[in-house]
Amino acid sequence: MKIFKLILLTVAFLLIGGCASKVEEKPLSELDLLLEKIERAVDPENAGAKIKAMRVTMDSVLTEQNVKVRTSVTYRFPNQVREEGDFAGMMNVVTIFDGQNGVEVTKGMGSRKLTEAEVLHKKFDLLVNNPQLSIKQAYPEITLAPEKVTINGKSCYHLTGYPSPEFKLAPVQMYFDAETYLMVRQEMVTPTPMGDVPMSVDSFDYRDIEGLFVSTRAVARFLGSTMSITVSKVEFNPSLSNDTFKVPDEDD
Repeated sequence: MKIFKLILLTVAFLLIGGCASKVEEKPLSELDLLLEKIERAVDPENAGAKIKAMRVTMDSVLTEQNVKVRTSVTYRFPNQVREEGDFAGMMNVVTIFDGQNGVEVTKGMGSRKLTEAEVLHKKFDLLVNNPQLSIKQAYPEITLAPEKVTINGKSCYHLTGYPSPEFKLAPVQMYFDAETYLMVRQEMVTPTPMGDVPMSVDSFDYRDIEGLFVSTRAVARFLGSTMSITVSKVEFNPSLSNDTFKVPDEDD
C-alpha cells in the first residue's frame, strides 16, 4: 500500500469465439471496487506515474521523552533509499540501502551492516512507497473485513495486506475512511536491531501536493512511546547527486 500514491487498478476481459467477438466485463468484487476508490482518492489524475524519486522531510517529537527529531527520507525508485535522522543535535544517524546492501552510520560511534530482516524491510518499504505501483503490486493478497470499524471517530474499512513471502514480514492492517477513502491508520511489525517491533501510525491532514494527496501529520505509537510527526516538505523527482546513496564516512 502506498503512503502517497495508489495507481488505479483496471480489469478487462476479452472473449473471442467463432467468427464473432464480444467484450464481456466480469463484475468487480466489493474489494476490487474499494481498491479503485482508494487509489483514485490518493492519485485522481495518475500523477504518480511520472515520479522516479522522492524526498520527504519530517519534524517529530517523542512525547514521553520530549526528544525532537528531524528526519529526511530520500527514495530513488525502484531500489535505493537514504534515511537521515538528527536527534536534536545529540546524535546523527544515516541509513543507506543501495539496492543490495544496507548500512547504518551513527556519527562518532561507527557503522554496522543492516540485518537480513532490515534489508528485506527496506526492499518492501521501497515497494509500498513507489508511486508508480499499485496496491496489489505491494500486497499480492488483500482481504476485506466483513464489518467496518471506528478509528478516531471515523467509520473505516479494514483491509489486511499480506506481503510477498520473500519479505518475511507480518501482515499489515490498514484502515481507510469510508467517506474519503484515505488511510486513517496502519498497524505493522517493523524489524529493528532489538527485534520485531509492533507499531501503529495514524494519518491526518491530507493535502494535494502536485496531484497526490499526502498525509502531512501523523501519530506513531511503539514500545510504549508516542511520536508526533509533521511533514514539512515533500519533493517529487528532486535533483540527486551521485553521492546520495553512497555510505558516508563516519567523520563526515
